[in-house]
Amino acid sequence: MIRELFGCIGKKGRATMLGAVLSETGNALIYAAVMLTVFDMLYAVMADPGASLLPHIVRFTWLLAGKFVCTTVSMITMHDAGFELETALKAGIVRRLKRFSLGFYTNEQLGNISTVVHDDIESLRQNTSHMGVSMIADTITALVIGAALFALNPKMGLVMISLLPVSFLLQRVSGGAALRLKNENGKNLGVMVSRFVEFTKNIPMLKTFPGGLLFQTNVKESAADFAVSSKAEARQGAKDMLRYFLPFELCFALIVLIGGALAASGSLSVTDLIYFIVFSQLFYIPFANMESYRLTWAQIKSSFGRVSKLLNAPTVETPELPQKPNGFDIAFRHVCFRYAEDGFELRDADFHLPEGSLTALVGASGSGKTTVMNLLLRFWDAESGSIEVGGVDIRLMDYDEWLSGVSIVM
Repeated sequence: MIRELFGCIGKKGRATMLGAVLSETGNALIYAAVMLTVFDMLYAVMADPGASLLPHIVRFTWLLAGKFVCTTVSMITMHDAGFELETALKAGIVRRLKRFSLGFYTNEQLGNISTVVHDDIESLRQNTSHMGVSMIADTITALVIGAALFALNPKMGLVMISLLPVSFLLQRVSGGAALRLKNENGKNLGVMVSRFVEFTKNIPMLKTFPGGLLFQTNVKESAADFAVSSKAEARQGAKDMLRYFLPFELCFALIVLIGGALAASGSLSVTDLIYFIVFSQLFYIPFANMESYRLTWAQIKSSFGRVSKLLNAPTVETPELPQKPNGFDIAFRHVCFRYAEDGFELRDADFHLPEGSLTALVGASGSGKTTVMNLLLRFWDAESGSIEVGGVDIRLMDYDEWLSGVSIVM
């Protein structure tokens, strides 16, 4: 899925996202360097109150300038990467919407298509270009800072990561429930939006014909279902946050207690203890946000799954070398078609309509008159047999060119 998703962005989008990751990582590491510079200034003042702070001030200024540049570049590139993804996905869907058969629109709720084009693509843009970049940058930063702290004092490094397995275990145990509630809430949101969109588009018809009250009831029920699932997801999230952050708070307490004991015994300098107390917070960021990252990944998978369904849905096929009809006589040759397993079935339709003739299809409602026209216009494709115009199967003709030669009067 990752390869397919990033394949939609294109080379420019991938390069922009890489730039966003590097600039966001640089921003975090420069922040750590700024803190180190401040500590060096304090130590220099304590060691020699009359010492010149000009070198520290110059370094501090350059670091702040670099942080400003990284922040600016990160914001611009994240926005550009999201824009590239959004544009590519929407353009791909719009191009395919015209190529879908009538059968696709019959089986697919228009509200769902609207939700995919607007909400799911917006979710992908936000989660991929912002949350995704932050997740990767935080992970790289944690690896760099963790390696530096381990190099500084391996024993304190082990203390720093001592309770991380407990956090992973808690996330694994309760993660299934959170993911299930999130998927259920997303599904309820899609149903609610779909029904609301279709309700608003059909208000004139609902006022004219009976059944409007039933439709309003369906909209209210979908809104109530979404409200219940939203509250359940929020309650689960609050419980998970408490469980996930507890191990990190305990780790921090261990750093202070064990580090203080080592410093008191002379096995650890006070400076190194301060470094562990301060920089361990940067190290813990991706681990503390792991559940959020996991849910974001689940949301990306869910949203892209619906987007991918549209992008990969079967369309009306157009041949690479379309043929042109030799005339305009119409022939149905043993055509069979059915809408659904238990629905209307057209069986072995076989007839010929000469060019220049006037033909009327007459029959009771449900006898197949509209079905014949739908098949002729390729709103649906026959399951077997063929439909020919001028001796050429309509599936071998350019679809748009064929439709442009047909007039419908209603």
